[in-house]
Amino acid sequence: MSIERDFEKLVIKQNPEQKKASWQKIQKMLEEDEQETVADIEFGNTLAKGFFSNRRNIIIMVSSALVLLTAAILMLVFLLPEPLPPKRYCAMGDYRIEPSMVSIEDYSEQSNLDLLYFDWYKDAEYVVETHYKLIDTDEVVCLKEELIDSFGNYISFYITDNNTEIDILTNYSETCNLSLIINNVEVNWGYYVNTTRVSFNYEDWSYYLSIQSIVEQSTVENLLKTLIRV
Repeated sequence: MSIERDFEKLVIKQNPEQKKASWQKIQKMLEEDEQETVADIEFGNTLAKGFFSNRRNIIIMVSSALVLLTAAILMLVFLLPEPLPPKRYCAMGDYRIEPSMVSIEDYSEQSNLDLLYFDWYKDAEYVVETHYKLIDTDEVVCLKEELIDSFGNYISFYITDNNTEIDILTNYSETCNLSLIINNVEVNWGYYVNTTRVSFNYEDWSYYLSIQSIVEQSTVENLLKTLIRV
């Protein structure tokens, strides 16, 4: 308003025509000044809206990224397999050998396991069950079943879990240097002195067989088909 009063003093000193022309110029200048002020305000509002809009978009993007990252971490935690327990080695001084009246089939059912066993063991001419137990904890670390089949073959059958190695079975990996497939399970077998040996893994368990004679591959295959019924 001080600018208008200054212009007014200046205009009073002019003649009527000059006053009219001057007032028109002044009015036009004031209108242009108001328009510029309004434009500046609108521009400021636009910048403010843009700033808050961009800030909101950034917040949304960061939140989405955090959600995706959290989902990925949860998937890794729940979908990755659990690490296997470390291998343990059991020597003669770590375990004791106990005779048992519990067959491998019965032990599997009682312990809620899914162990393989010979389906003809109840009709075998000879069957003896043995459990190998840790001295400190009484845990069964190996099952042994000795059988004589209908052909007179004397068979020693051992089972351990995949993370347990026991001294009496360690050299099977060295002597079983042949391979065959029984019902989609890879089996290693071979000869050691006057015996035929077999070893394979199925699910969480390791299986070992010792036949107290040299037999042909066909005999090994027929015997394993009565064990690996999957």
